[in-house]
Amino acid sequence: LYMLIFHFLYKIILTLTTWKSQLLPYKEYVEYENRREEDILKCKKTEFFREIFPKLPSPVKDAVLNKSFEERQEAILGTSDIASKSYIEHFSLEHIEKLKSSNVSGFEKYLIATTQVEYLEKLGITIPNEDMLHCNTEEDVSNYLKFISQDDVRKLIPSAELISYISSIREQKYEGALREYYTTRRDFREIMKNFSNNPNNLECVYGQIKNKNVCILGCGGTRDDNEFVSIMFYTIRSLDGGELFHVFMHENGHVIDQSEKGIGFETICEFFAKNPYDKAYRKYEKFNETLTDIFAIEAVKYLHDQGIYLIEPKEVTSLDTSNRNTAQITKNLLQPLLQRFRSQVIKAKINAEPEELIRYIGKDNFEELVDVVNKVDYLSRNGVVPKIDSSKDDEMVLEYFRQVERVKKIYENIDDYYRNNASSLGEEPVKNR
Repeated sequence: LYMLIFHFLYKIILTLTTWKSQLLPYKEYVEYENRREEDILKCKKTEFFREIFPKLPSPVKDAVLNKSFEERQEAILGTSDIASKSYIEHFSLEHIEKLKSSNVSGFEKYLIATTQVEYLEKLGITIPNEDMLHCNTEEDVSNYLKFISQDDVRKLIPSAELISYISSIREQKYEGALREYYTTRRDFREIMKNFSNNPNNLECVYGQIKNKNVCILGCGGTRDDNEFVSIMFYTIRSLDGGELFHVFMHENGHVIDQSEKGIGFETICEFFAKNPYDKAYRKYEKFNETLTDIFAIEAVKYLHDQGIYLIEPKEVTSLDTSNRNTAQITKNLLQPLLQRFRSQVIKAKINAEPEELIRYIGKDNFEELVDVVNKVDYLSRNGVVPKIDSSKDDEMVLEYFRQVERVKKIYENIDDYYRNNASSLGEEPVKNR
């Protein structure tokens, strides 16, 4: 038994050691980039402090006169980097109003008050009663507000206008730090090789990387030789845990579909048409996304069946991504289309030429199918799925089943259209395709 346990532990240690050695280059890269980002943020924080310090009230500057530069900076700004509000910004009108408001929790008021007091203590002010910082009662809050209104304290608090100015400078410096960091990263430089030297391209790529987006660039890129190229942005995000491979394959599906003409069923000429049920989406977006999800699920399953797991090990990989991005009930709507016209769907999608499918099923039928997908997707995002089995009389559920009946009729119309037009397509008419 001891030998079995020893052998089992040895295998675990060996596996972990192998994983550790495989991950070492990534670990070193992340550590290097983290240090580089920290250094840039520190430099920008120093720039920020140098710019605002001369504008501070004389009593504030006098209070830190005998401190070193680093101590002055910490006393005024605090220890956090410039992504966070500085000590002095916690005296803004917004924060004072929160202290006065009955709708703000005592804990939030406590955080504001303790940050303000940290600033005041570094400038030599002693708080007479720390209990009032907890802001548990109206009396506590009232006593604290009276304390910061005293003349010896008030003179150390900049005006609301100056605090607003300080916030705007900090935000500018933070944006400058992000820009400097991201635009000098290796992946950014590699991506920019695929673009002409155009400021709009730089801004677009910078925005995608800074916001950690997972997407492909809608307009693609153009090499110096004027050749079109797809650009995919892929960030490993904790919220995608267990589904990282699926997300990766989904975006690769869009890369395959993309050309100068558009992306799959979203052609350039139709790209800005709106989804009638939700203007936040494009008209053909959900149809395209649903098909891409279906193909991504198929591709991932095929690789998993071969024992291939990418990005995440098998142990943490989610085996059910049926409701990822688009709902299963939406995907179900398009399964009959793929059973009947799979090759035509694929040809239309990878060439960004919807006509390759439309000529087999008819323009009206295609538009009707897109509309049903948009409607059911809208219902799924507004909570219809859990109600389908439990609340059959709910209006959303009734509408969902009306759409199910509608899509059955659409497929009947598609079959009729195909039978009537098969000869012109160079195919033999089929009774039951």
